[in-house]
Amino acid sequence: MVYMVNIVIRYYCAGLYEQATAQCQKILDMNPNYPAVYQYLGLIYIAQDMFDEAILNSEKFVGFFGSMISDALPQVGYMYGRAGRETEAREILQRLETESEQMYIPPFYFAWVHTGLGEKDKAFIYADCAVNIDPTAGQLADIALASAVSARRLLGQEPRVALLSFSTKGSGAGESVKKVREALRIAKQREPGLAIDGEFQADSAIIPRVAAKKVKDESAVAGKANVIIFPDLNSGNIAYKLTQYMANAQAIGPFLQGFAKPITDLSRGATVDDVVATVILTLGQLL
Repeated sequence: MVYMVNIVIRYYCAGLYEQATAQCQKILDMNPNYPAVYQYLGLIYIAQDMFDEAILNSEKFVGFFGSMISDALPQVGYMYGRAGRETEAREILQRLETESEQMYIPPFYFAWVHTGLGEKDKAFIYADCAVNIDPTAGQLADIALASAVSARRLLGQEPRVALLSFSTKGSGAGESVKKVREALRIAKQREPGLAIDGEFQADSAIIPRVAAKKVKDESAVAGKANVIIFPDLNSGNIAYKLTQYMANAQAIGPFLQGFAKPITDLSRGATVDDVVATVILTLGQLL
């Protein structure tokens, strides 16, 4: 699915709007619950001054997902303004004003594991691997929730968020374990419908066989997480580099969340392929 989205971006950048639209429709036929594709279609329509079509597309987006995610608001506001619908455009601006402040930066990495875990081309969101050295429980909850939104957009899947620790569901104790449990409590309180759970050791989070042994309570996340939240920067940074170099994975990012526009960093060890992939996914967040 991610490959198909990359094709949309390439068509769009080349000005091949008809092909880009057809590719978007092909993706939506396979998975109508892919928020980013509706945003891509909106940008394709805007490039052709098809503002009524762009607005209809955004309304379809809202119909699927209940409300517009914050990253989509500038695009939708622009469409309303160009179509002469000033009242709706003003409402979007007011929403942007109330949602624009962020106290700190929750970044994530996009990790693409080409082999292993019994599957081919399995993708994960890793956070935080780059910025926040020792996040508080509240900050850890924010990182988890922001990363869930990013996973839904980039992976085209419902996020299954695992909060990691050296402990699995009470097998260990200590201040860091308490922090992870408190982060889980805060996140569940703020997003009760989100599939988020912890605390998990890494194997309990991603390996069904191990989860079946270690996790006795029913969990929508254990053994099948696609969003991995680390308790601090030490563990996150070490884990993503080990994944990249020892698991034949492509690590893309970090992408910094919480800004009006996407901001991306690059590791000094990035290859040409890493740079190209990072540019493509950054453009995808602008659409």
